[in-house]
This record gives sequence, structure tokens and C-alpha cells, in this order.
Amino acid sequence: MKKLSSVLNNIHYQTSFLEACDWDEEKCEDVMKKLSEYFNVCTKKDLDLIRVDLETIFSDQIANLAIKILHDQMKEE
Repeated sequence: MKKLSSVLNNIHYQTSFLEACDWDEEKCEDVMKKLSEYFNVCTKKDLDLIRVDLETIFSDQIANLAIKILHDQMKEE
């Protein structure tokens, strides 16, 4: 999962998260930091379990976006 934290820095994904945060840059930075921290320690492979974790930490919109990115990354590997 550590690789995913670097993917989150992709400009397309950053823009998507910024939009999900209602264009609030501070909020987006906080979300990105927390997502990176989560994925740096996450050992789970099951997307449903990861989704449950993310939904307890973030809004559904943020959690769904993170799962979409993770799903896309898993398809590329």
C-alpha cells in the first residue's frame, strides 16, 4: 500500500480530492495527509475492508474516490 500514497500525489487525483473537499485547500491537504498515513500502514488487500476503514475516517465521497484510485492501481499491477 505504500506505493499508493505516492500515487495520491498525481495531479489528477489531487484535483479530484480538492473538488471533493469543496475546493478547500487546507481541508484537502489534511485529507491527503491522513490518506497517506493510512495507506503507509495499511496491510489489507480486501477493498471492502479498506472501504469500511476509510468510511469511518472520511466522508463517503472521499472514501469512494480513494477506493476508485486503489481499484485502478490494482488493475494496472
